[in-house]
Amino acid sequence: HPRLAQAAFGVTGGFFSGSVNNSLPPLLIYFMLLGVEATIMTQMLNLCFIGGKVVQAATLAGAGELSLRAAAANIPLTLVALAGTVARI
Repeated sequence: HPRLAQAAFGVTGGFFSGSVNNSLPPLLIYFMLLGVEATIMTQMLNLCFIGGKVVQAATLAGAGELSLRAAAANIPLTLVALAGTVARI
């Protein structure tokens, strides 16, 4: 039942994303069961992560929970993360 499996894993991933901020385990299991190649799976999971974080940021901004001061405080950590990414490549 492919449609039922899609719905079950999608809802489970969404539930985990909303409750513990980590939707990877059910999606990883689903993609592995489909036999998706590792490179494609990595790209899909990255897109899921980015999409989830954009929605999370928009929700927090809409609720007034984001401030310019908090965003500015994250700039140094973002630069460290980017430097680590570039160094690894």
